[in-house]
Amino acid sequence: MYISRRTSGGRGEYEVSHPAEGEVHPRELIGRFICVDLGLGPPINTHVVLREQGGKLRLRRFGGGMQVQRQVAAALMLPEPVRADAPLGSGAPVIQRNRYAIERLEADQVLLIPPDLAVMRIGRLILTNRTYLAEELPLHQRAAQLASIWTGRDEFPAAIAVLLQQHAAAVATGGAIGQATEALVREIQRAVSESSADLGLIYSEAGDVLPALAEALRLEVPAPLVEIADVDFEDLPMRKRTLKEWRRWASLRGPASARFRQRVRDAYRATCVVCAARFPRTPVNTGPGVDAAHILPWSQYDLDDVANGLCLCKIHHWAFDESLIRLRFKEKTYLVEVPEQTRQAIVQFDPGFSIERLTEHAGVVPTCRLPRDTAEWPRPQFLLALEEYAD
Repeated sequence: MYISRRTSGGRGEYEVSHPAEGEVHPRELIGRFICVDLGLGPPINTHVVLREQGGKLRLRRFGGGMQVQRQVAAALMLPEPVRADAPLGSGAPVIQRNRYAIERLEADQVLLIPPDLAVMRIGRLILTNRTYLAEELPLHQRAAQLASIWTGRDEFPAAIAVLLQQHAAAVATGGAIGQATEALVREIQRAVSESSADLGLIYSEAGDVLPALAEALRLEVPAPLVEIADVDFEDLPMRKRTLKEWRRWASLRGPASARFRQRVRDAYRATCVVCAARFPRTPVNTGPGVDAAHILPWSQYDLDDVANGLCLCKIHHWAFDESLIRLRFKEKTYLVEVPEQTRQAIVQFDPGFSIERLTEHAGVVPTCRLPRDTAEWPRPQFLLALEEYAD
């Protein structure tokens, strides 16, 4: 049995057609509330009723809720679809907010539940835009992917994890899916778009967010083959190169890395600990202008603990990774230093090097640039261990 889109007066209507296998005929659904089983838990009672109108079996909202296709889209974490042809977009990808339509919802089983319910188990959706007229979306695959994201939500940054938990709770009620859930999907899309760089994704918030979340969740970057501790202590170039490899690995681990970056930026209030430049995310710039740098990028040193991180602007992140500047802890004070040997070597090689951009911020780090929670301050033993490896 199908719930199919029909263009009617330019607005678009949805009607029920084609008898299901067995004895259930569409007319037997007249006057019943349509429930959709998406394989996500209890069937969703859409509070939409089938009515006969002009010889057609049309779906009508009961109590001012959303139409069936919008409820299904929100439950499946799809962008909002449209009903009419006029707003349809073209080209790929098809699934773009307010630029595609759910052409047909195909039920592979229909159950009539007394006194007034009809449960339709949806097997797939047929999607369309001006270019692609019949793109298939298998429901069992979508449901399995969504369930894995709900289960693994705590792997993501806290803001995204909370939104995913709220989405799972809204779908689990079995009640009608309302505009609040639709808005929640938009918020998930926005949050993932803003965190896409940290998550290692290319994602635009108008598109389908679920594949992006799934990609981030299964993103596994192999750790470097050589442990820093295994490198010959006398081989300084190899030690530095291995340290860079581990730092790069630490920044490419999908949700785990994104969680660490968010926590460090939040703890430092998006302020560079070296120069005090504050570049938070704003409505104008969706990406912050500061990075979360690891001090020691390997697991035996509490890899993703805030105390193993520093908030740095782009220039000072680069300088820190290149060992051009150091953060030291001495007599209960944090100090930014440009090693004299490093400064002399740079100036000798290239007198035009803007070494003053680094030396001007050398000195004591005011405590106001550090996290409010002293437990999140850079751990002195991490800084000392880094100094030993970098020398």
